[in-house]
Amino acid sequence: MSQNPGPSAKPGAAYDPFAAWKSFYQLNEESWTQMLEQMMGTQAFAKAMGQWLDNNLKAQEAAKKNVEASLNALNMPTKSEITRLAELIVALDARLDDLSEQVETLGDDVRALRERGPEAIRAELDGLSSQLTTIAELLQAKPTAKPTTSRTKSAGGSEQQ
Repeated sequence: MSQNPGPSAKPGAAYDPFAAWKSFYQLNEESWTQMLEQMMGTQAFAKAMGQWLDNNLKAQEAAKKNVEASLNALNMPTKSEITRLAELIVALDARLDDLSEQVETLGDDVRALRERGPEAIRAELDGLSSQLTTIAELLQAKPTAKPTTSRTKSAGGSEQQ
């Protein structure tokens, strides 16, 4: 078996295929990098890339419309409909939480009334009733007087209070 040391090998050294492959890889990478940098730096490349992006965006929009039409034909919801439904569910959940809190507060109020008992509630209502009666009597006993306002005319002819 003959050994071919390669161009950069030391005399008498064994041939290293991995070193040769690494050298080939590095030279190939440098060539491609230089060529691609030159190509991508041109105005024509930028224009072509912009056109490709526009076409890609148009294709995505068309695909989206086709998927929505297909789902609609199958009577299945689209992504936007599911998103809208999720928003409605979240809003409904918030309303339900508010109602639950209000019912809990109302339950606390009812329990407080039960603890006070009907006699205490009647006594409080009687006290309020007697206070309202007193206020009504005072209003009836007080003579009604019309409010008076004095108006004077200013030098410009307009009325002032």
